Amino acid sequence: SFLQNISSYTEGEVSGYISSGDLKNIYDPKSRYGGNFYISSYMKLGKGYLRGDFNYDYSMARESRWRGWTDPYSTPFMLADTIPGDLSHEQYRMGAALAYPASDLISLGIGLKYNVGIMAKHRDLRNKNTDMEFEVTPSMMISWDKFKLGLDLGYLRNTEKVEYKQEDASEEKYLFYLYGLWLYHSTGFSSAETSRENITSGYNATLTADLSVSRARIFNDFTAGYTTAMQGETGYNGLIHGETNRLSFSDRLTILCGYRHKIGAKVHFYTMVGNRFLQRQELDPKSNIRVWVTYGGPINYYYRSFASEEISYTYRMAKSHTDIKWEVSAGVKGTAVSHKYKETPLTFNQSLNTMEAYLKYAHYIPFKNSRLDIAPEVAYSFSDGIMNNTEEGQNQWQLEKELMEEYNFWYAPKIKGGLEVKYNFKAISVRGLYRGEFATGGAAKGDMRHYGVVSFGFAF
Repeated sequence: SFLQNISSYTEGEVSGYISSGDLKNIYDPKSRYGGNFYISSYMKLGKGYLRGDFNYDYSMARESRWRGWTDPYSTPFMLADTIPGDLSHEQYRMGAALAYPASDLISLGIGLKYNVGIMAKHRDLRNKNTDMEFEVTPSMMISWDKFKLGLDLGYLRNTEKVEYKQEDASEEKYLFYLYGLWLYHSTGFSSAETSRENITSGYNATLTADLSVSRARIFNDFTAGYTTAMQGETGYNGLIHGETNRLSFSDRLTILCGYRHKIGAKVHFYTMVGNRFLQRQELDPKSNIRVWVTYGGPINYYYRSFASEEISYTYRMAKSHTDIKWEVSAGVKGTAVSHKYKETPLTFNQSLNTMEAYLKYAHYIPFKNSRLDIAPEVAYSFSDGIMNNTEEGQNQWQLEKELMEEYNFWYAPKIKGGLEVKYNFKAISVRGLYRGEFATGGAAKGDMRHYGVVSFGFAF
């Protein structure tokens, strides 16, 4: 890497973005706009290397609904309401890493990440989400002549708290308790504040290998992870809303043949199990306060599996790995998702398989002291699925309209297109990006979504 030959390097970017359109998932807003600031700095300290980065992002979403957690797919258990409103989201991300050569063969390192965020809805019912995430990753790398082997071990801790309240109590509003596949029960919202928190702990390991043979280079990294999360009422009453356990595996393979050929393959798989508990409210004789007491172990209610595979090929007209005139990439990506929820005596199933083919082209036009990059792209996706549900109206505790709105967005065949233009002048760059998405069939036929970014980058 060129960073090994310099003592310090700093790069950053300031960007603004906007998205809008009717082609959207049920959790997506009608439109969103925001800004982002990113800076990263590298420094060589004796034999060691130090890196730090900071990222700030602020966005405002219009007509957002059903957004009880910052990531609605992180758990099947969620508080949510159906009234659309403006939703602001502010995020701070910080990271640091240190690497040091312990010997000619072995290098040691450690990475730290700390992220905090605040998400707030500005219309009743008003939810305010605060989340904190911390991750530490010690690492080791062994280097031989043409082969490198690395191992990263990570621990993650995430805490997210949500509080619901209202300012106008003249009209009764309803809060929905979701349990997966839009099974629910609802309650009229009182003047009292309703809150809960979701605490996640996770472990992951990544094994990387880098091999150079003649003009070829093979890079592979394999990651395995396990996370467990417990969601309960804030305070000390002992009420548990649900537990999730997630196991994931992913692998990425890259093969470079000279300067011109690149083959890539990716696979990702995870399973999530959602459990609930049998509880009863009882009087605590010591505190004289009614608390929730758990009887027995967890009971499985929800199961989700996700799998994706992608393979791509890139051809470059190049004189070296950095001196590239143009390149073209083509690839195919497939995903399979299945959900199952069991509410005795009923069982609900949903599955969806999606296939996407894409083509990307990038042309790099050099000038005396600058360079212009032009990169168009196009993709087409289609899906098939199974909705093995109860008959319509049979289960009064399922939001069937919302269930089908989400499913129809996933199911609709889509055409995607985009264009990225970037101008680099010495250590300064200006970039513009546009992407569009159009549904060609299904319930979302004719709907579109637009996404644009303008950014200014610098390096010194």
